[in-house]
Amino acid sequence: MILATNEMRLLNYKEIEANQYEVRKIRHDLKNKIIVLKYLLNEKNYDKADELIQSYCEEIMTKTRIVDTGNTIIDAIFNTKITANKNINFILNLKIKENFKIQANDIITLLGNLIDNACESINRDYDSCDLKVNLIITEEMFLLKISNPYKTIKTEGDRILTLKKDTYNHGIGLKSVNRIVSNYGGTVDINTDNYIFTIKIIIY
Repeated sequence: MILATNEMRLLNYKEIEANQYEVRKIRHDLKNKIIVLKYLLNEKNYDKADELIQSYCEEIMTKTRIVDTGNTIIDAIFNTKITANKNINFILNLKIKENFKIQANDIITLLGNLIDNACESINRDYDSCDLKVNLIITEEMFLLKISNPYKTIKTEGDRILTLKKDTYNHGIGLKSVNRIVSNYGGTVDINTDNYIFTIKIIIY
């Protein structure tokens, strides 16, 4: 629990730091937008003024908080990863309905490691790309499916090998994922057909 708390604090700090940067950018543009808004109001162009206000509100909401599932841990992980990888288009299907039996530090390890691996693969092979994440958590089930395209991959038998120089630490991350899923009696399935790397975890 102490590990989960410390990792959660780090994730929240990174999310807050990223949000503060976006807020500073918004403030920088605020003066010009107020000038335009004042002009529209003086001209009694209320429709355009309302349109500008709506657009600005949407921009603030989008830039300062991208994911809001109501689960603090999951929100912090996704918001941190999305903010850190602006070139990646995250396509998310998140359905978080009930608390499941998985501990907080295990959720951090699973999501953090697998999203990091997918982002690193994309950043190695592409300038920009889609990353699909399906996460469904109910009272009875935990399902995580992550898919990303790839150009290069190394295999040894049925094992997927890393292309990174730091093979030791990379191996620890993947072993941690498999260990956690095994502890909960779940399954890990990997598919690499058609240059799409997909990993699916199911725990009942």
